[in-house]
Amino acid sequence: KVQHSCFINSDTSENPKRQLSGVALLTNFTPSNGSKPSLLQHSEVKTFFHEFGHVMHNVCSMTRFSIFAGSQGEIDWTECPSQMLENWVWQKEPLQMLSSHYQTGERLPEEIVSKLVEYRHFSEPIIMYKSLGSALFDQIIH
Repeated sequence: KVQHSCFINSDTSENPKRQLSGVALLTNFTPSNGSKPSLLQHSEVKTFFHEFGHVMHNVCSMTRFSIFAGSQGEIDWTECPSQMLENWVWQKEPLQMLSSHYQTGERLPEEIVSKLVEYRHFSEPIIMYKSLGSALFDQIIH
C-alpha cells in the first residue's frame, strides 16, 4: 500500500517518433464512509494538484531523448509544473471556485479563504530553522 500520493509513468506508444505516456495518479486520501463522500482536506487538495502537475508534465512533455522527458529532467524543472498547480490552492479565486459544501453547494466563506491564504507561510521559519540546524550539524561532524 502506498503511504503517500505519487504518480507512475509508463510509456505506452510503439511509435518511435512520439511515445505517449500512460500516467497513473495514486493517492491515499480520506476515504468515504457509508453516510458521506470522501471530503478532501486542504492539504489533500494541495497534494492532488502537486501530483497532477507531475502527471501533466509527463503527458505534455515532448523531448528528443526520453531521459529528459517529464519528471525525469532536472529537479528544479521537474517541480515547476507541480508547484505552479499547487500554488492555485493558496489563492482566493481558485479556492472559491473549487470548494463548496457537499450538500448545500454553498461556497467556502470568505473568512476561511482569507485565513488559509494568510497562514500559508506560517510554518516556513520553523522549516528553515530545522534546515539550518541540519546544515550546521553536518558542518560540525565533517
